[in-house]
Amino acid sequence: MFQKNDLVLYRTEGIYKVDDVCVPGISGTSDRLYYVMHSLSTNTTAYTPVDAGVNMRRVVSKPEAMKALSELHSMTTVDLSTKSHKHLKDFYA
Repeated sequence: MFQKNDLVLYRTEGIYKVDDVCVPGISGTSDRLYYVMHSLSTNTTAYTPVDAGVNMRRVVSKPEAMKALSELHSMTTVDLSTKSHKHLKDFYA
């Protein structure tokens, strides 16, 4: 679960900052927990249920990214060009 102030890649929308994890008090939301987030590049606020399984990933730090980049040369490649959409989804799950 993400915490307040975490930076996340939200679906394909871009980078968002988690402002709160709460029951937002919006009509129809019952007692579900939501991430309340704002975009760092647009004037957009998103409300996403914590348990919805929405594609969100933690933004890695610069040292983590640099470490991963330095290890690229030693990583093995996998030819996914002949895989179906389902196989790709399973591969990246």
